[in-house]
Amino acid sequence: MIGETERDGLQLVTALHDVVQPAGLPVLPLFDIYGRFCVPDDAVEPGGSWFDVVVLPDDRLALVVGEVPGIGLTAAVMAAQMRGVIRAGLRRDGDAVDALHLADIHAEDIPDARGSTALIVLLDADRGIAAYASAGHPPPWLVPAEGTAVLLSDTGGGPLGTGSGTGYARATCSLAKGDGVLLAGSAVHRAASKSDEPDRILESLAAGLSSDQALSAVGASLRMEPHRGLEVRLDGEDDPVRRAREQLGSWLVELDASPMDQMGVAHAAAELVTNAFQHGANGHDPWVELRARLGSNGVALVEVLDHGKWRVPVEDVTRGRGLAMAAGLVDHLGVALRPDGTRAFLQHRLLHAAPIEVVRATARVDPDPAPVEVVHIAPHAVALRGAFGHDDVERVAAELLVATRGGTVRLSLDLREATSISTSAVQLLTDLTSVNRAVGMYAADIEILTKADSTVQRTLDSACIPHHAA
Repeated sequence: MIGETERDGLQLVTALHDVVQPAGLPVLPLFDIYGRFCVPDDAVEPGGSWFDVVVLPDDRLALVVGEVPGIGLTAAVMAAQMRGVIRAGLRRDGDAVDALHLADIHAEDIPDARGSTALIVLLDADRGIAAYASAGHPPPWLVPAEGTAVLLSDTGGGPLGTGSGTGYARATCSLAKGDGVLLAGSAVHRAASKSDEPDRILESLAAGLSSDQALSAVGASLRMEPHRGLEVRLDGEDDPVRRAREQLGSWLVELDASPMDQMGVAHAAAELVTNAFQHGANGHDPWVELRARLGSNGVALVEVLDHGKWRVPVEDVTRGRGLAMAAGLVDHLGVALRPDGTRAFLQHRLLHAAPIEVVRATARVDPDPAPVEVVHIAPHAVALRGAFGHDDVERVAAELLVATRGGTVRLSLDLREATSISTSAVQLLTDLTSVNRAVGMYAADIEILTKADSTVQRTLDSACIPHHAA
């Protein structure tokens, strides 16, 4: 049973992430896009997990997922900042590596963002290619139309703002019709080695969330066929406006547009049809054409074509409220006179929901793990046992500072009995092993030992933290 304090905390978490995450996912003719953000039902503070979807000017699709160290309001704010910086880089340059370099510069100047991770995938439907680059984040899954999902190879880039010296590189894979990719947050480290379809992968990952974690996931697949357009002839029947609403409504449902977009576009188009019959139809057998299509950038164009001339009663100031209301429901509405009639049209960018889901972590082994145990096994050797969480970082950092005599002697750090490490812990370990520059007082050599093929070892691999696995 969730208490009042936990319920209030959960409401705060979902409210903040509702701001950090995109308002919706674009509806595109060549891609099916899906996104999910999961928080455990006992969460009381927001985390730094986020995702984004960006339609580039050349119609390529960018999928982004990232993680900022820590939890709390600061982490949520940093996540929103990193999302904005990477989006701006993608819109400007259209390149995953360039966007990561821009985010790296930003994170280097912002201490709370240092150690953030990100994964960017660019999908090109015309060429059938997925290009991706990572900054300390697990790689994407390739999800074929038939067969088992495959975790792709890592590109080797280190976390943002850490001066890790690894740089950022891109990798590519081919996509056929029906194939897709899936990007997930750092919970991917808990994935089983045998992957399955996206829903089962995400269910497995979400089931392992602890109260201070969240799971961001976003994916897209190439459609077998583009979304169809709509062409309807509306004669002077009993109720042409109702038929226009029904036809356009069914088309918008096929596109999986949000309920608000369905309502707004259908209502605005119905107003254009009404005006076409009232003011633009000539003769005793009037008819109107209704056309709709979805542009490659996700903007729907709806046209209403008549074969007369609109007779606008400009002297009657009480009229025109219907068109004014319609214009307020869509991005753009206009009327153009043609030699053979009038073209009324509307444009509106369609979105569908990117839900925030509250999940019960049924697979959680220890819902309230004890603080990580710090054991000094030798004068300059430290072992960590248990879950290395966000709240443990300052205490562990102080212990390591003592063990290295202020960073003047070599340290052996044994993580073979550590069960998991948080994003804040990864940030600390990155600082300890920085290649290009020393951060703070940590200038000594650090040797990190991990258990081979463990959760911790996979986390260190993705973050490009040097270690020895045994």
